[in-house]
Amino acid sequence: MKTSDDIRTPDTPVAQSPESQAKPGLAASDTNALTTPSDHPAARNSTELLNLFGRRRNPELDLSKLPDFLCRYLELACQNTDARPGLLMTAFLPFCSVNLGSRVYMINKALKIYPNLWTCVIGRSGITRKTTALRYAGYTLQPYVAELRKNPVEFYDENTPLLNAVTLSKLMSYLSVNSTRLFVHHELSGWLLEMNKGYNAGYKQAITELYDGVDRTVATQQRSEHILAPALSIAAASTESWLYANVGSRAEQLGGFLQRMLFFVVRDIDPASIDLSFRPSTDLEHELELFEREYFRYWREIPEDQELRVNEDVRELRDALLTERYRKWLRYDSDTLMSYFTRVYDGHWFKFCILITLARFKDELAEALRTHTISQFFYDCRVDMDIALQAFYLYDFYLENTPAILDLLDEQDKLSGERRIIEVLVNKFNGRATHSALMNSVHMRKKEFRENIESLIEREAIRVETVLSRNNKPCRLYVLDGELLTSWKSAALST
Repeated sequence: MKTSDDIRTPDTPVAQSPESQAKPGLAASDTNALTTPSDHPAARNSTELLNLFGRRRNPELDLSKLPDFLCRYLELACQNTDARPGLLMTAFLPFCSVNLGSRVYMINKALKIYPNLWTCVIGRSGITRKTTALRYAGYTLQPYVAELRKNPVEFYDENTPLLNAVTLSKLMSYLSVNSTRLFVHHELSGWLLEMNKGYNAGYKQAITELYDGVDRTVATQQRSEHILAPALSIAAASTESWLYANVGSRAEQLGGFLQRMLFFVVRDIDPASIDLSFRPSTDLEHELELFEREYFRYWREIPEDQELRVNEDVRELRDALLTERYRKWLRYDSDTLMSYFTRVYDGHWFKFCILITLARFKDELAEALRTHTISQFFYDCRVDMDIALQAFYLYDFYLENTPAILDLLDEQDKLSGERRIIEVLVNKFNGRATHSALMNSVHMRKKEFRENIESLIEREAIRVETVLSRNNKPCRLYVLDGELLTSWKSAALST
């Protein structure tokens, strides 16, 4: 078998995998995952190649743009794990929102928006720390849950915010008693698979409506149960392979269930960057109790049905930025991406504003609860410009993560063969390989390999050169587009 080393051209690089360097977890830069299209034909072609076959980077958190309560959480959590800060934050957010439930809302277009959140962290098993992120987030609720467990089972079931694996019927019963719950699931794809079982018919549609705060009446032969002002939050995790295997159809992607989730996808983990060192024992569970003491217990004391309003300059800013971002993402001509955009922007920005506002004014809230002036507190309290910009940053961060999830669920379903060739061409041959070496490395049938190569040549993702092998026979050399090669190497270096 020939390899790229058999080629006699002196400028041909030796085949090798690109080196990866680990960056500190708490980065202070914001990375854009997509390149804005240009009107120039060459730029459009380059952008198209990068969008189809380029390697996405993990957007990095800029701590200077985060609200203080999230910075406090990340500072404590990151001392004990090498998990990505974005992953830790994503797992933590629903544990915050469940303490507010439907007590506080904002209004947009005559609809009440509650701060309940659905999030999912995605990555390879064992090295991305998904379970660690969910466990750390759970520590913030542990003091409250531990107190509830001291009571009879019936009282605990009625008041606990935490739910795990339950059927649709059982979930509805729990929500009819207490409509503010947090569903924690360590394998989202397994849960999605269960939803398609006959005894769970209508599960996905039902909880999608619950996310939007739609009241429901569930009637059985024994009784009728009413779910009023539901605020169901979800904290989930999954591996890429499980998610791709169980959510592949376009109907799944446009059905609304997944589009209500905030995703963080961990990609390109360099095994050499994994922290295997012993860390001195710290009582993180005790340290994270500060969120119960300073935030959560006051949030749960807020009377139902409190409206949070915005300043006029914030409304104008929100409308202007909405228009700007809408035009940006519309140019990618993706129905799926725009559907995610609509969900994230029209809903999550308001949810972020509620969380950030009540966290910032925690002392004023505690005083208002103590003096029974909570109505005056919400009358005076407004989402100001600083809060609005922090909410916009969170919005942008999660929308930049959306193309990564679409890589798994949408685009790569059609172009998986081409991307597989590019991945091998980059990681094994540094962007240049002979026909025989590349075909033997990707393990495809000859016809499949030919079709995918022709597709890449037609799209100008690779070009073909003719060189002489060491036995002086001409052979084909495939050379990857320079910008594509750079995008893959840059993504590897960012991990």
